[in-house]
Amino acid sequence: MKSMQAALKDLSELPADRISHTNKIWMRDLTELCYDIEDSVDAFLVRVDSPASKPHSLIGFRRFIDKIGIIGKVNLVRKAKPKETKVPSRRYNGAMFEEASRLVGIDGPAKKLTNMLTQGDGIQKQKLMVVSIVGVGGLGKTTLANSVYKELGGQFQCQAIVPVSLKPDMKNILCTILRIISGEKCKHAGEKDPMELIQDIRHCLSDEEATTWPFVASQVRYLIVIDDVWDKESWKILNSALIDNHNGSRVIVTTRNLDVGKFCTATVHGAVYELEPLSDEDSKSFFPEDCIINKDSLVRRWVAEGLIDEKHGRKEYYELCERAEGYFVDLVNRSFIQPLDIDLEGIASSCRVHDIILDLLISLSIEENFVVRSDCVELIHPPCKIRRLSLQDNNNKEEIMPATVDVSHVRSVIAFGDAFEWMPPLSRFSVLRVLDLEGFPSKNSCPKDLRNLHHLRYLQLRGYLEEELLEEIGNLRHLEVLDLSNAYVDALPASIVNLTNLQSLLVDSDVTMPDGIGKLSLLQEMSWIQIAPNTVAELGKLAALRVLCIRGLGYNESHNKAFVQSLSNLGNLVGLFISRSGLCSLDGLSDSGLVPARLKFFRGTSSTTFHQLPRWFSKLELLSGLTITVNKFTQDDLEMLGELPSLRFLELEVSGNSTAQDRFMISNAQHHFQSLEEMKFLHYEGCSMVFAERVMPMLQKLQFFFQLWKRVGGGLDIGLENLTSLKHITVQVDFYKAKIVEVEDVEAMFKDVVRIHPNYPTLELSRVREWQMAEEGESYNSPGGASDHGSFDFPSTDGESDNDSEASEET
Repeated sequence: MKSMQAALKDLSELPADRISHTNKIWMRDLTELCYDIEDSVDAFLVRVDSPASKPHSLIGFRRFIDKIGIIGKVNLVRKAKPKETKVPSRRYNGAMFEEASRLVGIDGPAKKLTNMLTQGDGIQKQKLMVVSIVGVGGLGKTTLANSVYKELGGQFQCQAIVPVSLKPDMKNILCTILRIISGEKCKHAGEKDPMELIQDIRHCLSDEEATTWPFVASQVRYLIVIDDVWDKESWKILNSALIDNHNGSRVIVTTRNLDVGKFCTATVHGAVYELEPLSDEDSKSFFPEDCIINKDSLVRRWVAEGLIDEKHGRKEYYELCERAEGYFVDLVNRSFIQPLDIDLEGIASSCRVHDIILDLLISLSIEENFVVRSDCVELIHPPCKIRRLSLQDNNNKEEIMPATVDVSHVRSVIAFGDAFEWMPPLSRFSVLRVLDLEGFPSKNSCPKDLRNLHHLRYLQLRGYLEEELLEEIGNLRHLEVLDLSNAYVDALPASIVNLTNLQSLLVDSDVTMPDGIGKLSLLQEMSWIQIAPNTVAELGKLAALRVLCIRGLGYNESHNKAFVQSLSNLGNLVGLFISRSGLCSLDGLSDSGLVPARLKFFRGTSSTTFHQLPRWFSKLELLSGLTITVNKFTQDDLEMLGELPSLRFLELEVSGNSTAQDRFMISNAQHHFQSLEEMKFLHYEGCSMVFAERVMPMLQKLQFFFQLWKRVGGGLDIGLENLTSLKHITVQVDFYKAKIVEVEDVEAMFKDVVRIHPNYPTLELSRVREWQMAEEGESYNSPGGASDHGSFDFPSTDGESDNDSEASEET
């Protein structure tokens, strides 16, 4: 199996034009064989694990394999393996650009990119600027770059377009650059080594009088397009050849990878331009309905289907989920999927696939026999078998899946809308691993059919579920993920505690949990759990928990204390999320040995306020993201947060008026907040922060609330200019008891602050409580404002309303 999978991986990594038709057929047959072997091994292991099985009654594994005929198939495929063929790589012709006039929707992006390249004034405009164009293949990055190149080219003495591609020959690329910028006068560039080429390129692009190169004029202003950069190492080499001659030179980089695009602009004056998929108006080549895909559900399905490689033969569920999430991020960075609902920590909770990419994926799925839609089953031909099935709702519901279709090899089923009502009986799915349905039971299945799905690893059900069905779920002994977060369920049955292989349990907070959930010793993810007397103590037994989402913590003091006691036993906890718990406390974990020291993310969301910042937070050296609302906050608390070495994202809201301080000072003592990248600070009483020199060297995004009636004489001298990495500022200006003229003056002052900032950060201004402006002649700092702060509609810290679905709160 390892040899076969390695062979498939090696071939799949080749460019499409390097794989012969014979190899494609062989890959398809080998893939089918791998599936058959996995299904056979699973069937054997289920027999071994059966309560009725006894060691002396089991046949040998080799005899079991021989019996089903797998070995013969392996030998046949091994003999049929084609010899590797040497195929010359296709040369990239840099001159073959699509005419800009034929590329739909290019006008808007071309104008934006041109503005980015020509922005600024004075010294800023004279700096070398690098702009990265990021987008999935086929969206027109190269054509866009070429269009702007032609439009602006006349303003530059030196111009070049250089292709890079997936596996670049860097010496040849450097030779190409040198030949172009030297006007083809360098005849022997190919004889030089890369370092000599880099030095010659830098000399050509310098603004000094040339001695060795008499054909190069002084004061060179250059425009270079570096097309199709795939990795950071390639850019490092190319960047070393570029020089900032302070003459307004520009470089355009095109790449499919967002991380690479950001990397290219990280050390120079520059920007990233993400090429948007075509709008609905521009992409009429398609009108499929947009589907929002929950990221966590997708990741869990990948793991349940065995699509994520096990590291060193070990199967740790949480590690597999982390690797799967890494693949998700990679798809986002390569612009294959569009991330949605991105939080302060940069984590997307869902995604969407654009029409063009969806059409490509459908085509590839059919070609590779990866997923089969119910309306495309006729396209599957022997020896291919249906492995994954997507049931699409249509008008002919009776014929959504013909009875003659063989589904005995299907390992994954997902049904959209009412399609589940017309799916084949569950009894026909003998090796099913993943089941995702809108409801149950269907027309052709009853609840008892569920107990025979012995291979089921992942079960997600939505809609109304009968009690009988819930009881049957307790028979799925190999189940790893149970997702009922969008199902109408009052209580889980007692049989749920028998799912000893369960790793992830997701329910709605109103669901009553049975006694004994502490028996689920492998559970690593649990949400959203309503705190109750029979659950709060049991949580302490779940030592494997990595992610815990709870509600209702603050409504009972004894529950608070019991939960803190349970928390001290959860040494593997990475993420803790607390929602709708009123006013509560997590004090009591003073002993560092009892602190969940591996905690990376803490979020108090949706109407959860803590009395004060828990002192044990000072022990969380791995804490990366913190979202919290506290009633009382002091300068000491701020300094404690500043000492957390890994803190990258901070969302802090102070809801009470117990502090007498007008401002908090962030000083550079002991290098506070050295890792912080994004910060959001809200204080209803008008308190603000002052930033000293050399603080928060990594901070790129800052959001805060500005309460005008507390600011006699302006009060904008808070040290924003000291945040040297700042790129984006969001300010919410409170209109309470303020005049429109005064608000406009303050907004103008913020614009002035941004204008003189060395980074030219973007500024986003918004207004709240406009209906409570002061009447003509009334002062904005008149008394009474503080007591009214709860009367206006201030946005919640997590961007959610209390009516949001629980799916959006998953980690």
